[in-house]
Amino acid sequence: MISPVAAQVTYQAAFSAGRAFMVDSDDPDPPGSYSVTAIFERRRRGTVISLGVEGGLHEYLILRQELPPDVTGFSSTFEDTRKAWRVTPFVRWGTGGSVVRVYGQIGTGLYVEEFSGLNQQREGGVLVVDQQFSRTDVGAGINVGMGLELFPISVPVGLTFGFRSHTVAGGGDWFNTGEMGVVYHWGGGGRTAHSADGNRGQP
Repeated sequence: MISPVAAQVTYQAAFSAGRAFMVDSDDPDPPGSYSVTAIFERRRRGTVISLGVEGGLHEYLILRQELPPDVTGFSSTFEDTRKAWRVTPFVRWGTGGSVVRVYGQIGTGLYVEEFSGLNQQREGGVLVVDQQFSRTDVGAGINVGMGLELFPISVPVGLTFGFRSHTVAGGGDWFNTGEMGVVYHWGGGGRTAHSADGNRGQP
C-alpha cells in the first residue's frame, strides 16, 4: 500500500550541458567555455511551487592573448581562466502542462571560484617578466533563471533547456550559463507520471 501523502509526491532528476560565459557591456564579450549541471527536484502534485538542488561546474572565462614581437623586440603572453563549482538549493515556479512545462526559479548556496593566470613579457627574446598565479575563493552566491521541459512521448524521459544568471557575493564574478539535457520524472504512487504535475496517465 502506498500512503496518500507519498502518492502526491513526484521527483525529477536532470543532467544538462552547454556553455558558460560573461557579458561585458563596454567591450566585446570575453570568450566562455563549458558548463555542466545536475538537478534534483521534489514537488507535490497539483502545486506550482517545488524545491530542489543544483550542482554544477562552469568554466565561464578562458582568455588568451599573444602579442608578437614588435620593432623593439617586445612580445607578451597573457592568460586568464576562471571557473566555479556550486551547490545551490532552489525554489521553482512552474506551469502544470503534461507535455510542455515552463518554469522560473531562484537559488542560493555555495560557490567555489578558481582563478588562474599567466603574464609573460619578453624583450629581444629574453624573458623579463614571468608572473603566474592561482587562487580559490569560497563564498555565497545567488542565481536566477528560467527553463523549458518537453515530454513529447509517453515515457518519463524528456528534454530540458535552461538559462541561469549567477552572482557571487564578496566581489566575485557575475556570469551566465545556457544548457540543454535530459530529464527523468518518477513518483506519484508508481503510476505513469512524466508530466510536471504528474497527471499524465491518471484516470
